[in-house]
Amino acid sequence: MIHRLAGFLLALHALPVDILGGADEPDDPLAEWSGLLSEVDAKVLPLLPTDTAMAVGARFERFLAGNDEPHPRAAIHGDFGTGNILVDDGNVSGIIDFAGCAIGDPAYDLASLSAGLGDDFLALMRWSYPGIDAMRERICSYRSTFPLLDVVFGPEHGDVSALNAGLEALRNGLRVGSGLGRSA
Repeated sequence: MIHRLAGFLLALHALPVDILGGADEPDDPLAEWSGLLSEVDAKVLPLLPTDTAMAVGARFERFLAGNDEPHPRAAIHGDFGTGNILVDDGNVSGIIDFAGCAIGDPAYDLASLSAGLGDDFLALMRWSYPGIDAMRERICSYRSTFPLLDVVFGPEHGDVSALNAGLEALRNGLRVGSGLGRSA
């Protein structure tokens, strides 16, 4: 399963970015995240205890500040969580839901995968997906935004469970792993 998922992501991330159109348009890789910060400030932080809100805000600011270097631009799935990976008898049989497919940072897909299957799973992928180690900080940064996305998504879509899961993760100070598990 590890090798098939890694092979799929390698093939997807190697596609020419113009396959999705708009590859020549100038893009601001931080625009989406800056917009999310505005939503977090307005919608998420008021729901949290003051100390938690300050910590979450500071972590998000560090995330944005740490993303000044250009990231690879690739075709990404955009929602590469376990719910979109079909498994039959222990084997990957398909990948679904390409609605979030876009030009982006491959580390985002790996962050989604590690959020669902764990850091140790991602660590095992390093043999099949070269370059994971170099993406460690970006994987962690993206993964740290997932509870925030749940809190923003929940009320907008009437999904109380997403809202509560995101708030609980933030209140409990969700410790985001390295995205790589133990060193081999």
